[in-house]
Amino acid sequence: MTPERWREIERLYHAALERDAGDRAAFLTRACRGDHALRREVESLFEYQDQAKDFIERPAVPGRLASAVRRLEQSSVPGRFVGRVFGSYEVKALIAAGGMGEVYRAVDTRLNRTVAIKTLPEHLSNDPERIERFKREARIVSSLNHPHICTLHDVGTQDNVHYLVMEHIDGETLQKRLERGPLPLARVLEYAIQIVDALDKAHRRGVIHRDLKPGNVMLTKSGVKLLDYGLAMRSTPAAGIAFDDATHDAFQGLTAEGTILGTLQYISPEQLEGRQADVRTDIFAFGAVAYEMITGRTAFPATNQAQLIGAILKDDPPPIVELVPDVPLPLAQTLSRCLAKDPDERWQTASDLLFQLRSIAASPAALDARKSPARRVSRLSERALWTAVVVASIVGTFFWARSQDVRSVDPALGRTAIRYQLRPAEGTAFYAGYDQPFALSPDGRHIVYVGVRADGTKQLWLHSLYSELEQPMAGTEGGNSPFWSPDSQWIGFFAGNSLKKVRLSSGLVQLVAGNVTTHAGATWNADDVIVFPPSGPGGLSRVSARGGPLSKATTTDQGSHFWPQFLGDGDHFIYAAAVPGRIYVGSLRNDEPPRILMKFPVRVSSLAYVPGYIFFVQDATLFARPFDEKRLEFSGEPIRIVDGIPVAGPGRAAFSVSAAGVLAYWPYAVGTPSLLQWFDRSGRRTVAVDTPAQYIGFAISPDSRQLAFARTGKNGGVDLWLRDLTHGSENQLTFDGAAFTPQWSPDGTRLAFSGPGESPPPKLFIKDVASPSAALRLDASSTTMPNFASSWSGDGRSIVSVHIDPKTRNDLWVVRLQDAVAAHLPFNTPFNQTQVKVSPDNHLIAYVTDESGREEVWVASFPSGPIRRQVSVGGGSSPEWGEDGKEILYISDDKRLMASRVSAGQAGMEVGSPRGLFQIKDLLEFDRLVFPTSNVYVSASNGQRFLVAVRARDPNTPPITVVVNWRALLSR
Repeated sequence: MTPERWREIERLYHAALERDAGDRAAFLTRACRGDHALRREVESLFEYQDQAKDFIERPAVPGRLASAVRRLEQSSVPGRFVGRVFGSYEVKALIAAGGMGEVYRAVDTRLNRTVAIKTLPEHLSNDPERIERFKREARIVSSLNHPHICTLHDVGTQDNVHYLVMEHIDGETLQKRLERGPLPLARVLEYAIQIVDALDKAHRRGVIHRDLKPGNVMLTKSGVKLLDYGLAMRSTPAAGIAFDDATHDAFQGLTAEGTILGTLQYISPEQLEGRQADVRTDIFAFGAVAYEMITGRTAFPATNQAQLIGAILKDDPPPIVELVPDVPLPLAQTLSRCLAKDPDERWQTASDLLFQLRSIAASPAALDARKSPARRVSRLSERALWTAVVVASIVGTFFWARSQDVRSVDPALGRTAIRYQLRPAEGTAFYAGYDQPFALSPDGRHIVYVGVRADGTKQLWLHSLYSELEQPMAGTEGGNSPFWSPDSQWIGFFAGNSLKKVRLSSGLVQLVAGNVTTHAGATWNADDVIVFPPSGPGGLSRVSARGGPLSKATTTDQGSHFWPQFLGDGDHFIYAAAVPGRIYVGSLRNDEPPRILMKFPVRVSSLAYVPGYIFFVQDATLFARPFDEKRLEFSGEPIRIVDGIPVAGPGRAAFSVSAAGVLAYWPYAVGTPSLLQWFDRSGRRTVAVDTPAQYIGFAISPDSRQLAFARTGKNGGVDLWLRDLTHGSENQLTFDGAAFTPQWSPDGTRLAFSGPGESPPPKLFIKDVASPSAALRLDASSTTMPNFASSWSGDGRSIVSVHIDPKTRNDLWVVRLQDAVAAHLPFNTPFNQTQVKVSPDNHLIAYVTDESGREEVWVASFPSGPIRRQVSVGGGSSPEWGEDGKEILYISDDKRLMASRVSAGQAGMEVGSPRGLFQIKDLLEFDRLVFPTSNVYVSASNGQRFLVAVRARDPNTPPITVVVNWRALLSR
């Protein structure tokens, strides 16, 4: 605003002030002569005066706002110091006027250089508080030496005028630049990094800016410069930033360019509420500035100050990705987090924010996202490009639709489905566990997948299907089983025995429920109800997505319920039952019993629902079956969609479907590849056994000459094999595709294992390794028999196994081989007991229980079990016996092989302190929710050697296939 314009506003304001309130409108109509901008400026001063009364009632701001207009009336015309000389500085021209003074261009006559002089207004020169604040700015700026912070040269007082001498900066303010519209994305990242770098330097020196806004950011050829630390203060523990300081000076923006709205736009909620401000206050202001740089509009649109304050306190800005679709999603999320209302939900330091911005700028994906949609589409797979040549007109439409909105694809493509391949981020692999490894957003714009790094750590990754940008999602480490909210704004996931959710726009992670795990899907309806299968047997649970207690959604007396999917009404949902294999439709209303939709001869796969179709896999083929949601019944026969999707574990089939017309599937059998590696007792690695494969349990014969193992085949089935460790030959023992966790008898002639019955769950079998005859099933007359083999007794007369019961969870049972009679061990509890091993002398058992709240290894007398002792400290699993039954080995939570001496006699039982043997950083992590007796190592040679499953990469792992317009496959 020019001095002339300001004088005109001031003249009209005082003239109107002299008239009665009822005559002012007519006066301004005549005086402004159609200049609406001029009239708004004058009227804003009266709005300010009228609303000051409401604000001064706040305890934090007594008298401040009410006096603002009086100070305005007392102010002098800007530019009055032009031509004056302060010391050796000759003032040449007015640059800007603000609440804390005026800035002039001047010449340093001593050094013949151009400088900027900032003066404290004359009417404030007798205000001790203002003088002190002015001096404070001098001290603060002089303490900051940074290429993106304006440098202070000198400070002085002359004729009761206080002034600062600063470097003169050639350029324009960011505020002026934004009048021409948004900035290019590359420039936004450049400026954002420089601004935050400057804030970080200031914060490290204990300085908070508190008035960051486009008018205080100067753009030069060499980058940005932060100006005006007039409101800055030291962020010492005793320093609270009160509402009266920050907000008062924001309202003083009346004397600067623009209206009060121009400054209030960047004030944080905590400043408006009179709460303490800290470095996160600057982070909020930066978020508002960066938002405006990208979108060309303010983050909180408002027509008056009351609306603006309400928006800052209550409303979220419109998502950046909706206003600028090409913006990299990581950048949009980063800035959204800056603008969180609660300071605890923002970036906590400028240093962390700076690291995030630099990572985004350095990301090749982010660089790609800055290109035009046509350039991004050119990165499609060779297959998609080849298809484009064949069906050029259709695929041309597809390219346009993909760059705009995936929801537009179906009508354009007609009967053509386009496939392309998605590979994991560099340095990661898709997670091949028993839960869903990925999920498409309902709007078809994103896919979230579980990525596994080389060190075995898991994390959720978000991939944009229309920009091909992907990023790891902070705060989702260890996450699995991702699923989406129906509006595609949140992702639910399970991690660390908790159900959590992460917001897509901000990356904010919130806890939904604790002490829950799952491996078989979850679903979320429009009323914010989440339904999921908890760990262990039983029905489905429900919980509010906003948090709260868990309650039952379904009940069952046998087996478990898996893979829930809400229907469109948000009340009914489909789910799978393991015993027997069924698809049911249930309701959140308890008065409506579930009904059977479909029966299966074996387990039911993962399910998906989109309006009109239920998706499932049978015999490795993905089907879509027409479904009438009003009648809650199928309306047609299954339609084959794609082949080659294996089913494993509790029915996991890796596919996801979006109603927007996008399908993703992964033709890969479950199981993380591992290598069976020999270690000696010192931790030295020796030879490996065979090549990497997916093992579901393995065991060394008592003479250490044979290895029995369960290996996953290409079709997803798991069978038992025998390997001669001397000659390397292999022999397949089972052919049913569902045999696992083998256990050797003490004499080395037989194997106990879990295998298939007529229906789930798995049953217990005995196999004579030297005989070609079929294995003997122990529980032919009972469906409630123990079903997971874990250990033979020392005398070879019985087997100790784990039985999964919906009511008592995992229990330890003893099965007598002579007559197949089974009985509970006497120390079973309501908690899980797994991985039991009987000592060679048949007097003790080592096992794992979570009764303390975490898995620990315990030892107990066998078979009576009256005496028990805890062995592990701080977590433990996978117990084995070594040293002639006098030592218990186990794996600690930090992947160390531990050893503890144990002795038992008439005097009782003694357990020695655990000692670490060696750490196995690449130890395979196995999902015991599915196989509670699975192991990751075995002891051999009397505890002197160990065969360990270590992680390996499968070079033949296929990519995820994405199909755009899957509905075209319905009419083949």
